[in-house]
Amino acid sequence: MKISTRIKSAYQAFRSGEYWQVLIDQANFNKVKSGVAVNDSTALTYSAVWAAMSLITETMSTVPLQVFQRTDKGREVLRDHSLYDILHDRANPIDTAQEFRAEFNWNLEMTGIGLAEKVRTVSSGRLKELWNINPDDLQEIRLDGDGRIRFIFRNGKDYGADKIFYCYGVGKKGLQHRSRLKVASEAIGLGLASEEYGARFFGQGTNLGGFLERPDNRGNLKKEVYDRLKESVNEKYAGLGNAHKLIILEDGMTYKRADMANDDAQFLETRKFQISDIARFFNVKSYMLGDLERATFSNIEAQGIENVTYSWRPRAIRIEQAMNQQLLSPAEQKTLYVEHNLNGLMQGDLKSQAEVWNSLMQAGILNANEIRSMMNMNEQEGEQGKIYYMPLNMTDKAKVNEEPAAVPTEPRFSNYSKMLRETPKVYMFRAVANAIMPAFKAQLNRFDEQEYTRHIDELLKYQEKRAEKGLNIEHEIVRMRNAFIYSAMQSSGIKKVQWKSREDCPHCRHLDGKTVDIGQKFEDNILHAPLKEGCNCDIGAYYEN
Repeated sequence: MKISTRIKSAYQAFRSGEYWQVLIDQANFNKVKSGVAVNDSTALTYSAVWAAMSLITETMSTVPLQVFQRTDKGREVLRDHSLYDILHDRANPIDTAQEFRAEFNWNLEMTGIGLAEKVRTVSSGRLKELWNINPDDLQEIRLDGDGRIRFIFRNGKDYGADKIFYCYGVGKKGLQHRSRLKVASEAIGLGLASEEYGARFFGQGTNLGGFLERPDNRGNLKKEVYDRLKESVNEKYAGLGNAHKLIILEDGMTYKRADMANDDAQFLETRKFQISDIARFFNVKSYMLGDLERATFSNIEAQGIENVTYSWRPRAIRIEQAMNQQLLSPAEQKTLYVEHNLNGLMQGDLKSQAEVWNSLMQAGILNANEIRSMMNMNEQEGEQGKIYYMPLNMTDKAKVNEEPAAVPTEPRFSNYSKMLRETPKVYMFRAVANAIMPAFKAQLNRFDEQEYTRHIDELLKYQEKRAEKGLNIEHEIVRMRNAFIYSAMQSSGIKKVQWKSREDCPHCRHLDGKTVDIGQKFEDNILHAPLKEGCNCDIGAYYEN
């Protein structure tokens, strides 16, 4: 900017009164109704304000802030992006990421706006650095002819949004920010005034808390006596260092104690109330500013979670959206985003955390390695830590209202017989046998899996030999089906077996309903169906009432 232009701008500011307003602010003349000056410097001498500012800036600057990329499986941290380094490691050659974020949040809370200069590489235009700018140096925010935001500074510099990263605080009005300090100035002023009153009381007050009375018949004190008495009292008995000293009276005077003015003014109650008042202005819980009067062991954890929901989360979202919009390109915004991790602020005691992790692990939501990562521990060796567990008694909720499967009636093996009757290939016998094994387990009173498997292996070997001879496949399927059933009943300890003839079978109608002991033959060498080729009947277990 030319020197003549700068002189002209300064002259206009001088004529418009802006110069004088700045001078008054800098001279600390901005007093409030309580009679004290409230500005950046004086406000921070009030312990509640300092505690609130320290709490907010240190919390928001140390919560993890990372760059994420959306993926088909959810998301992943994008550590090779330049913005990740700025927000996680170092914002510029001087400031670490935490230092930059702390100063940015400090300005945001105190003045209502955070400002930072964006520095990009010349070749690619990639964001390289972020530098904080003092909002007090900002003169005006306005829109140019194209509707784009412009930042005018007191040194004459004029920047657009391409050079400035900005984030408004709560209470934004149009393009102008609202200073939290100014909004809370009366509350801060009252706190400063009560603090100054207490200091002056102990520093300058006569802590005798009473007055001297002289008998009426003695007349008025002479001036030299009055001056000497006044000087003696102020010198020897006034102030904190002279409290509780013995006072020597003369000329018949008596000392009468006066009520303490602090009780009438409820001095201590005023100071306690101001802490809660400041906490409300900064939207934090008063116990976090050191006021534990209403905090208990039973509710302080709940208050901490509530503070995350209603205090830290709104601040985090405000900054995240500003960063996503201004620090990522339009193309990057489709897949990338910045987010704070507030989970650490909501953790309870170790016992509560362990109970939650155990529940999540049992539900199959987390595995052991993911839980160990939350505890800052290394992963387990091998693949064991990557396994997700879940209860065996869980089912798909979409199937809850489905009609339950009908329980098969006698014969118990009719459904499995039907399945085996429809099996077209001999080589599927083993697969079918393995498939129906769980069903046998569920429906038989006792089931010896090893014994059943041994029977099946023997039957399959026998059937493979018979299949090599080119025998009738349908007949062999019926034979193998009933052999499976017979072996299962034998393995489960069933005592009796019954013949079940089909209506269309011309060979074994005379055997229908016949019952024999397990191991006993129905006819000649026949232990089970079929009686001969063309017989498609079954056998089943028989239970005596």
